[in-house]
Amino acid sequence: MAKGYSTPGVYTNEIATALEQFNTSLPTVPIFVGFTEKTSYQNRSLLYQPVPIASMTEFESFFGTLPISNWEWDSTNSQITCTDEVSYRLYHSLQLYFDNGGGACYVVSTGTYRKTMDSQLAVVRFEKALQYISKQPDSNVMVWADAHLAGEFLIYPAYQQALQLGNTRKDWMVLIDLYSKNLSVKYESLRSNFELAIGHTGLRYGAAYYPYLQTVYKVLNDESCCRIKVDHTSYFLKFPPDHPEADRSLYSIHPSIYTTVRKIFEAKKVVLPSSPAVAGLMCQRQLWKASANQELQSVEKTMVTINQALQELMTVPPSGKSVNAVKSFIGRGVLVWGARTLNSHDNEWRYIPVVRFAGAVEKTITKGLKSFKSSPNNESTWTAIKSVITSFLDSQWRQGALAGDSTSKAFYCKIGLGSTMTQQDVLDNKIIVEVGLAMLKPAEFLVLNIISQRN
Repeated sequence: MAKGYSTPGVYTNEIATALEQFNTSLPTVPIFVGFTEKTSYQNRSLLYQPVPIASMTEFESFFGTLPISNWEWDSTNSQITCTDEVSYRLYHSLQLYFDNGGGACYVVSTGTYRKTMDSQLAVVRFEKALQYISKQPDSNVMVWADAHLAGEFLIYPAYQQALQLGNTRKDWMVLIDLYSKNLSVKYESLRSNFELAIGHTGLRYGAAYYPYLQTVYKVLNDESCCRIKVDHTSYFLKFPPDHPEADRSLYSIHPSIYTTVRKIFEAKKVVLPSSPAVAGLMCQRQLWKASANQELQSVEKTMVTINQALQELMTVPPSGKSVNAVKSFIGRGVLVWGARTLNSHDNEWRYIPVVRFAGAVEKTITKGLKSFKSSPNNESTWTAIKSVITSFLDSQWRQGALAGDSTSKAFYCKIGLGSTMTQQDVLDNKIIVEVGLAMLKPAEFLVLNIISQRN
C-alpha cells in the first residue's frame, strides 16, 4: 500500500530486488557538452542551447571546426613542441562517437575557444549548461567532452551536479573519465582523488571509464590551421596555392624545416578519453545489453596497459565506486571491459543496463499515466491503465528484455481498490500501480510502485 504523500505530484517508489540485465526499445540519445569555434548560427545564438546533430557535417555547419594549433620548432633537436595552454576535445570526441556507431545526439556549446582557461570559468559554464540540459527530456546519456578544463579539484564536484539530474530523470546516465593531466598516469595515482571527490549521492546514474585512448586521428588536421614558430617568427604551415598568404607559409619560407615538421606530425595522434566511444556503443545496442566486450573503432591502443589484478581493483574497489576498464586484446583490438555504475556496492543498481532500463520503464509508465488524469478514478479507468501497461511490457518481453517463457512469468501489473489502493487513496484521487519485472538474471522481480496524484 502507499505511504503518506503530503503534496501533489507524481511519486515513484522502487522496491529493489537483485537484477542484472534488461532491455527497452527506447533510443539512446547522448548529449555532448564542450567549447566550440562558433556559438551562433544564422544570427541565432546557440550558447547553452541543446542543438540536435546527426553527423560531423552538421556539427561543423552549426559550430565550426578545430581551433588553430600553435607549435615551436626546436632546431637543436629537430623537434616541435605544442605551446597551446588549452586543449579542446569536443570536436574529436564527436568524431570518435560517430565512428563507434553513434546516432543523432545533442551538442551544447559552453562558449568559444579561448587562449587561456580558468578552471572556475569552465565549471561555471558547465553548470549553466546543466540548467538547459535539465529541460531537454529526451537526452539520456551525457558526455562532458571538455571536463578536463575544470581541473583536478573542481571536475568531480561538477560531475556530482550532473549526477543529481538522475533523481528526476530516471533513465539518466553520466559517462565520466578519470581526470589525468598526464594522459598516461597510472590508475593507482588517480584513484584516491576520484573516490573522495565524486561524492556519495546519485552514483547509480554515473559510470566511470579508464584509461585514455590513442586514436587514428592525426593531430595535424589542416595545415592552414597550424602555426609554428621558427626563430621567433610564426608561420602557418601551408596554404593552398591560391591563398593570398601562400608565399609567407613555412612551406614557402623554410621548405626543409617544413618537410621535417610534416614527417613529425604524421606520427602524432590525438589522445581522447573513452566516454565518447562508449556513448557510440550505447547507441548500437538496446538498453538491456551492456556496452561491453565490444571492439572500439578508430582506436589504436590504450595509453595504459591494464592487467588482471588492476582490473579487479577497478571493478570491485573497497569504496564500491567502480571504474570500467578499457583493455587491449591481441587479435581482438581495444575493448570496453566493464558495465558497472559508480554504485557497485548496491547489488540492485550496480549495472548500467539495469539502471537505464528500469528508468526507461518508469519514465514511460509515469508519462502514460498522465493521460488518465481527467478520467474518473474507478474500475473502468484502472482496467484501461492495466491494459496499456501490459501491452507495453509485452512488447519488451517479446524483444527479449525480460525472463520467462510466458508473459505471466515475465511481468505483472496490479492496480485497483484493495490491491494497490485504499479507499482513502481513491478519495485523495491517487492512482497507484504496481509493476513487477522478471529480469534476465537472476530472473527475480523488480517492483515499481508508481503513484499518480491527480487534480
